[in-house]
Amino acid sequence: MKPRRAGSDDEALADWQCRAGRAGFLRVEGRGAGRGEQRPIDGHAPSPAAPSRLSPPPPQAPRSEGRSEKMAKTYDYLFKLLLIGDSGVGKTCLLFRFSEDAFNTTFISTIGIDFKIRTIELDGKKIKLQIWDTAGQERFRTITTAYYRGAMGIMLVYDITNEKSFDNIKNWIRNIEEHASSDVERMILGNKCDMNDKRQVSKERGEKLAIDYGIKFLETSAKSSTNVEEAFFTLARDIMTKLNRKMNDSNSAGAGGPVKITENRSKKTSFFRCSLL
Repeated sequence: MKPRRAGSDDEALADWQCRAGRAGFLRVEGRGAGRGEQRPIDGHAPSPAAPSRLSPPPPQAPRSEGRSEKMAKTYDYLFKLLLIGDSGVGKTCLLFRFSEDAFNTTFISTIGIDFKIRTIELDGKKIKLQIWDTAGQERFRTITTAYYRGAMGIMLVYDITNEKSFDNIKNWIRNIEEHASSDVERMILGNKCDMNDKRQVSKERGEKLAIDYGIKFLETSAKSSTNVEEAFFTLARDIMTKLNRKMNDSNSAGAGGPVKITENRSKKTSFFRCSLL
């Protein structure tokens, strides 16, 4: 008897499958199949009781396209907000009160920048708020100003028990004018209004400063949760109102409104060629 070459069975099986495939049939072997019975290749597997190693695999259910996208998107709008102000005015406490409804009495200075996320609902729309908490120290100023440009709303926070933090609001407004978008929504918050016995800045002074710059103003307290929800919801509503106004203006401009056509004339430049005679 001649020794069987390794792989000869596999090669013979592959050759048989190719010839059977060209003929349009596959031979089914196993229990429940008649000897020499042939079935067309129609994409269906034999019954589970009589599996065949030569039958094609059962057709797989088509993947539902867009399923992952539907699961991923759980909001209608994404707003990026920014909290700025001197160190120790309570920016991080305001953020934790709004995002997690918690308050920590231990003061931990923010290093660089941090953020929290909360999804709210306004006028039937789900809005995802990405709120960035910046460090107030001067040594982190270069890092924090890089986040001004993409912000849609900025909250300027001062401590009502700290006169200097209130005076520095003008400097923070100047930073916004230099680094943020021109149409960014702004709001001034006088924090720690629960500490009225240590107050150094009156509410009237805060309101006057906000009126001078045309900015909304609220006194808040992260400890007692005073006006924290109102502040973030008000800023988000102002951003949404401005966004809807821009969308309506763009739709009205593209819906058959008056279009101004200006003739763009290009200036022609004459060239002179000099040649040696």
